[in-house]
Amino acid sequence: MKSSPPLIRIDKERFQIHVDGREINLSTIQFDIFVMICEADGKVVSRDQMITKVWRCNPKLKIQHRTIDQHISRIRKTVGKKLPVIRTVRDRGYSLIRH
Repeated sequence: MKSSPPLIRIDKERFQIHVDGREINLSTIQFDIFVMICEADGKVVSRDQMITKVWRCNPKLKIQHRTIDQHISRIRKTVGKKLPVIRTVRDRGYSLIRH
């Protein structure tokens, strides 16, 4: 039996994210990453795309891909292990889990 996808509600003006009715508190960068992945609607978002949009810089400068991985890890811990919402696409990036 498949579980239904989590209900994700994002309010950018209030800087709030609710997953299945539970408010999720994220840092500004984590919020921006999570919103970017959600807005991609299941498409893969590369680390370079995140660096360019979230940090507003050239992906070849300063920010390492491992930094993105750490933020994704923290987002997953905050959202909860029982509610997987982000999947890793090896050597490509991350996407929203679509059920």
